[in-house]
Amino acid sequence: MVITKILPLCLCSVFLINLGICSGSSNFDYKCAAKEKINNHLADMSLIRVNESLIEVLEMQQEEKERRARVGFNSYDIGIPSGITHKEMANVLNTSHHANLLKLSDAFVDAERQYKVNAFALVAIAAAESGWDESLRANNGNNNITGMDVQFDSSKGTVYASKYECIIDLARQLRIYYLTPGAYYYSGGSTSKVNKYYSANSKWYKTIDKIGDELVFEYDRLYR
Repeated sequence: MVITKILPLCLCSVFLINLGICSGSSNFDYKCAAKEKINNHLADMSLIRVNESLIEVLEMQQEEKERRARVGFNSYDIGIPSGITHKEMANVLNTSHHANLLKLSDAFVDAERQYKVNAFALVAIAAAESGWDESLRANNGNNNITGMDVQFDSSKGTVYASKYECIIDLARQLRIYYLTPGAYYYSGGSTSKVNKYYSANSKWYKTIDKIGDELVFEYDRLYR
């Protein structure tokens, strides 16, 4: 903490200066008074610095608390970013079956920041489409972990150089084609509306919502 480092230093400085205060002959009273005045001024300045540091720390803590309060998943509009950090996403995914996607935690956050698509939604889609990164098309060299351009179970879909690239492209296509009014696949920002063109399974969005809510629950457990 900044405070714990500054306060002892300030108090120690004041103490050392006080040791130099004169005593004895009244001929030097004016010098002692001057030194006391300086000591008092330095003490006041030290307390001001301590108070300013305390205020700064409290403000930072409050800002962080408010940011964490806003982190979430809105199934009615996945175009609203979650606001999660890289470290937080890694910790959220480092649980049970979510851990299969832990190695891709940075990709979900990077994709959100680049295209403003909710990171929890991206995780949920990747999980649902790849069986938590266990599907053949995700691991046979195609790196298609999101089911992109997969029309049928036997479809090859888009081939990617890496799963990271696949997740970034998922966010890009969602933003451009599904979440932008007037776009080719746009019918609304909710998971149920995205479902209309993204998946032939009419209940696909329920799986996305369930996983998204699970991830938020884990975030709550860790940070709120």
